[in-house]
Parts: sequence; structure tokens; C-alpha cells
Amino acid sequence: MDTVNRIKKTMNNLTTVFFLVSVMMIIFSFVFMKKLIINPIVDLEKNVQFYGNNGYVLLPTEGYTKEINSLNRSFSEMAERINHTMSTMSENARLQEENLIAQNNISKLRFRNLQAQINPHFLFNTLSIVTLKEKYIL
Repeated sequence: MDTVNRIKKTMNNLTTVFFLVSVMMIIFSFVFMKKLIINPIVDLEKNVQFYGNNGYVLLPTEGYTKEINSLNRSFSEMAERINHTMSTMSENARLQEENLIAQNNISKLRFRNLQAQINPHFLFNTLSIVTLKEKYIL
């Protein structure tokens, strides 16, 4: 019976050690996952939010896994292209506005030119009508 108790005690000790080792491995796995996967994704998310609030990107953090570094670089390149496109669109809008103002000024000048041409003709026609009425009345 003593041998059976010793075997049971040894089995209990082995089970306890196995359980503790398993728990420690699970904890180590979570810490490892947090460091290699979760933290880089959280940093990338912060960078995306920062870009959304401020319009420019913080330099991506290197030293993560290849995939996370690739995501950081891709996001930075995308943000640069968006900023370039937005500045190009802003410049195009400014040039279009200047073009519209110039066209409006040209239209006003043409209108004034036509008015200046019409006024002498109107005066000449009015005088001609008055002259014709005088001839026929007298």
C-alpha cells in the first residue's frame, strides 16, 4: 500500500508540474503573441488614427515582423499618395477658379466692347429717324 501511495503522490506531483508548465507556456504564448502581433497592430492602428486626425503619417516603426513592417510601409506610401493627390486636386481647383475669373473678366470686357459699338449706332439711327421724319413731315 505504501508503494501505491507513493505512486499516487508522484502522479499528483507530476500532474501539478505538468499543469504549472502548461500554464506557464500559455502565459508565455500570450506575452509572445502580444509582443509580436498585437502591439504592432495597435501601433499601426494608432498611426492610421493619427493620419485621420492630422493629415500626415508618423514614421512607421520598424523591427516588427516582415508582414507588419510591410503593412506599415504600404500604409505610409498610400498616405503619401493620398496627400499628393489632395494637393494636386487643390492646385487644380485653384487654377480652375483663376481660369473662371479670367473668363468672367473677358466676358465683361467683350460685353463693354459690344456696348461701346452699339451706342454710336443707336445715336446714328436715332438721328437718322429724326431726320427722315422731318423730311416727310415738312
